[in-house]
Amino acid sequence: MKSGWLRLGIVLSILWFIVFGIVRISQYENGRERKLQHVIRICVDTQNMGGEDALKCIREAMPLDTEIKLRKEAKIKVLFEATATTILGWICVLSTIGIVRWIKQGFDQTKVKAA
Repeated sequence: MKSGWLRLGIVLSILWFIVFGIVRISQYENGRERKLQHVIRICVDTQNMGGEDALKCIREAMPLDTEIKLRKEAKIKVLFEATATTILGWICVLSTIGIVRWIKQGFDQTKVKAA
């Protein structure tokens, strides 16, 4: 029975790790898209630029090397967050199980001494 619960915990941890990573990466991507839209709006709308001037403005505002660096940092951050939350979840669950068993043993010893 204990083995089944452990396997279930492992499967849920893997699912959590994958789903959490996908959700967080999409959140970073949405934030990046909003930033890009803001830059485009500034370059095109407020500066009244068009064509090549607008593209030049956008490239200067968001250089490609900075974009690649930010994506790598985001992936590392998401990996850390997913790992940390998975470990924290295991610590909470195992601590709760240990505390419940400890309390249960206290009640069981009380019944034995009373009899």
